[in-house]
Amino acid sequence: MDDLPLILGFTVVAFVLGAATPVIVHRLEPAPPPPRPSQDLLQLREAVGALDRTVGDLSKTVSGLTADVNRLRVEVAAAQHPPEPPSPSASPPAPQLETAPAAPGASAGEASDQPPEAQSP
Repeated sequence: MDDLPLILGFTVVAFVLGAATPVIVHRLEPAPPPPRPSQDLLQLREAVGALDRTVGDLSKTVSGLTADVNRLRVEVAAAQHPPEPPSPSASPPAPQLETAPAAPGASAGEASDQPPEAQSP
């Protein structure tokens, strides 16, 4: 029993040193130098930058083309469907169509707006 404090003290010291050892060793090692970019990596970065710019330009071009297509669709729709004439109350009276000549034997007072086939004899 007399050795119990010595054993406990030795165990505590061993535990503290064992727990601190990775921290101490890590501090003693020099930090690895940062990796230098290789020539291939630099070329790849330049290519990605060029692709990014190209995609941006294409996006702007597509947006412009989309606007042009929409404008042309509106123009085509307007050309296929002419604007409706204004309401009859706002327009001047429509010109009278010539009436068909009266059937032979009919007097001028009997002529009607119906075609000759629809008139009864």
